[in-house]
Amino acid sequence: MTTKPVLFDIQEVEWKDFGNGLNACVLQGTPNATIQYWEIQPGGGALEHSHPEEQIVYIQSGRIDLTVDGVAYDMGPGCFCVIPPNASHATYNKGKDVAINIDVFLPARSDRIHSKKDMDLGHKNW
Repeated sequence: MTTKPVLFDIQEVEWKDFGNGLNACVLQGTPNATIQYWEIQPGGGALEHSHPEEQIVYIQSGRIDLTVDGVAYDMGPGCFCVIPPNASHATYNKGKDVAINIDVFLPARSDRIHSKKDMDLGHKNW
């Protein structure tokens, strides 16, 4: 059990190119959840897929279509969606700007690797 907070700054870590206009970094700070921060380029997105983890999607900026079990939902800044385990889903950035999508997976995904820290911005108490 973790007794201290786990801190993470997306500006300090390596990003992974997932292809199709998707770049992300991953926080694996607990076995209970994975957090993935995505930048989705215009016209890009995640192809249809599913996984056993529940997924909470939050759109911070931009506009995407989030398709869940064949139904497309228009999502913009401030929108959330809870995707049930094993539901088929996909994303598509239909806008002209980069979309920021933050996902929380419950429990943690075993196929995601915590992003390696490659610089230290000198945060107080980190």
